[in-house]
Amino acid sequence: MFIRKSKKRIYLAGPLGFSEAGRLFHGVPAKKLIGYAFARGKPIIGYRGDLRLSSDNVGLTVNLQVEFFIRESGGEILSNASAIPAALG
Repeated sequence: MFIRKSKKRIYLAGPLGFSEAGRLFHGVPAKKLIGYAFARGKPIIGYRGDLRLSSDNVGLTVNLQVEFFIRESGGEILSNASAIPAALG
């Protein structure tokens, strides 16, 4: 049996979709990719840098489904970009 070690990857969600360094996934909604990562058991760390309302209600940071996947995976939603390196470990 062949076992491949997986490396950590950083994906960024933007107005045009989702991207990984060197690869573009434009047109695929971020919540679908986050849900896929969650289903695969990957830890998810989110970064939200603006203060506009982008959730279903004022009590959430992001969309309810996205926030569930992030927190349930053991990840967190960061609001300070300087905290990203420490969260990636």
